[in-house]
Amino acid sequence: MELHTEYALLKFPLDSDHSQLDIANRKEAFEISVKDTRPEQIKTKQSNVWNGTIIVSLLILVIILSCTIGVLVYQMHFENKKNGTKSTWDAEFKEKCSFSDLRDELCIKNPNATNDQENECKLCPANWKLFQENCYFISNNTQIKSWNDSQAYCTGMKSHLLVIESEEQTAFFGQTVYKDVSYWIGLYFDNNIRNWTWVNCETCKDFQLYFKNTRPGDNHCVLGSNSYHSEKCNNPHSWICQRKASRL
Repeated sequence: MELHTEYALLKFPLDSDHSQLDIANRKEAFEISVKDTRPEQIKTKQSNVWNGTIIVSLLILVIILSCTIGVLVYQMHFENKKNGTKSTWDAEFKEKCSFSDLRDELCIKNPNATNDQENECKLCPANWKLFQENCYFISNNTQIKSWNDSQAYCTGMKSHLLVIESEEQTAFFGQTVYKDVSYWIGLYFDNNIRNWTWVNCETCKDFQLYFKNTRPGDNHCVLGSNSYHSEKCNNPHSWICQRKASRL
């Protein structure tokens, strides 16, 4: 007995909702939709990024401008306050401290002065004594230094150790200094020229100061009060500084 296989071709009718034409149309519509939608989304995202960047930039600019304006306002306020204080001080100074008033307050008129001398006013720093054209600082007996340190002190005070130029000076110091205290003065033995000299020879004159030179080979600096004598420069003593008086 033989078996026979038969084949039948079945044809299903196309549904109107799933026709090949409809599938093709839908595919084309999907492709068009995709093509049209993606660029718009990209454009929207880019626009949002730019908008955010612009907003942040504007905020930063506003902060910078606010800080700048604040600094300028503070500076203007400070300058106005300073100028106002300065103007007030200047006005008070002009009112109370004019040059003529200052002269009248600080300068003592000498009844025996000539007309030229009447217009002169010599002033010294605090704790300095005025005599003729110079100011003098006389250290007390608790202030003692070597000769070099004394000269350095005077230099720091824009002066130098005492230079004696006249008999009037010696008489003035004889009445001014402590009787039992010796003071370093600006006379010393200069080994370079092998002679006695003053610290400031620009003011030296022909006046000869007589002093007792004790132990000539060792004592190279001069002390003075009522009399003058040489001494070792390293020994501590009081001292006298001298500087020109200021004229007002």
